Amino acid sequence: METLKVNIIDTVKLQIIKINPPSLLIKVKGENENNNFTNIRLEPFVYITPPADGIWEFSMVGDAPEFVDHIHTFVEAEYTWQNFPSGVKGIKVYGATNSVTTSLTDKTAHNIPGPDDIRIIKADAWVDTQPVQPTSGGTLVVDLIYNSNDRGFHTLKPAIPQGINPKILILEITHSNELIFIVNPRHNNYSQGLQEQSQYSSIEFVYKGKTVGAINNIRIIK
Repeated sequence: METLKVNIIDTVKLQIIKINPPSLLIKVKGENENNNFTNIRLEPFVYITPPADGIWEFSMVGDAPEFVDHIHTFVEAEYTWQNFPSGVKGIKVYGATNSVTTSLTDKTAHNIPGPDDIRIIKADAWVDTQPVQPTSGGTLVVDLIYNSNDRGFHTLKPAIPQGINPKILILEITHSNELIFIVNPRHNNYSQGLQEQSQYSSIEFVYKGKTVGAINNIRIIK
């Protein structure tokens, strides 16, 4: 089979699905002039040096058989880019007859899966061991910045119950029914004394029972 680009690119959508380290989900929809393509996928360009404008390029391709049926069809493909560079400003996807570019704007970056009324902007966590801490493992500090359409006061606290893996700390962003206007972005934090520095390997955030973000790298400050 020959690898060919799909005929038309319709949309390119970007979604950050992890915070630390960041992972970018690229979702593309297109159209083709036959129904026989298989293994529709996104293939990244190979760069010797990163693109100066921050726009990274992909091709939407599929495996074309020797004989095609010329039936117009709609196609989709996804690509998860783990630990993508901080200099990425957008994604450009090529088809056979056109290309579509989508910028990684602030609005896109906030689009982490979860309820529509909350979007995490930045999350960070570290274990503070200096100066001498009240617990032997130091103090875990979690810092969270997010946008929310829920206008009441929020707190950040351990979810009840926790999960089955004791190495994952689940923190709940509490829901509020108060009708108070609070300007976005919002800031919240949490701290906890640890018995050992490696007590947690990751942190997950939940809101209204749904996971809205995660931290997979907890720094140790000595």
